[in-house]
Amino acid sequence: MTTTIYCLACDDIVWYVGRTRKPEARESFHKGKYASYGSSLIPDGVKWKFIILEVVNVEDAPGAEKFYYDYL
Repeated sequence: MTTTIYCLACDDIVWYVGRTRKPEARESFHKGKYASYGSSLIPDGVKWKFIILEVVNVEDAPGAEKFYYDYL
């Protein structure tokens, strides 16, 4: 089974790094009124993008997510 490592970013700012098995649903969730803690911290009016960084095996996901969190 795989999972997707993604970020929410605009211009040169990465606001959030996360992982999900359902990228389309997760992107919609971030844009919805019940946005998660990470996306709720993005200031109003900022036009961020949902960017897929990598698709990895589930067992490798914690390390991959940490790598992107530290790197970005």
